[in-house]
Amino acid sequence: MESYQQIAKILRTDQDIIKNLQARSEKTSGKTGVLDSLVKENRMQIEKSNRIFGFDGRFSLKGVVEALQDKLKSDEEKLKSIFGGIRLTEKIGCEKIIEFANKFLSPKEGYFLKKEKAVEFLKNIPPQNVLKFLGYQTIDEALKKENLFELFASLRFGEPMDWLNNVFFKQYEKLTPKDFE
Repeated sequence: MESYQQIAKILRTDQDIIKNLQARSEKTSGKTGVLDSLVKENRMQIEKSNRIFGFDGRFSLKGVVEALQDKLKSDEEKLKSIFGGIRLTEKIGCEKIIEFANKFLSPKEGYFLKKEKAVEFLKNIPPQNVLKFLGYQTIDEALKKENLFELFASLRFGEPMDWLNNVFFKQYEKLTPKDFE
């Protein structure tokens, strides 16, 4: 299976979209093999996770869920000790965790879609399921009260895959290098 096919499967998107994106990225940047590297890195992360959770490749969904729940419980206890026993569901706790993470983690370098372009995409083709779920009539109303990045990320889970691939993602075909930062 080609790298673009594996990425498409992971993202639950049409293979041609990923293949075209790869071709355009290679043409624009001059870099090749990026998806191959991404697939290789993904494979290494999966193997690392399997070692952490003690999976040997023959695990059931129930086993995965139980292992993740145990890991989550363990990690939450560690975080509570770091942040003085705060409840992680409290807003103040999340803010402290974000501050802590920002001190010790540096953002990865890369090209990212400009905020203005993401807003333009949402305004051009508003995500009706997401708007309905959040209780908004218009995307402008949602953008005033919600985080742009969270709205954009929710598309993958809140809208049908065929809408994403055949309607919303069609806008990506017109992207140019100036749409990134």
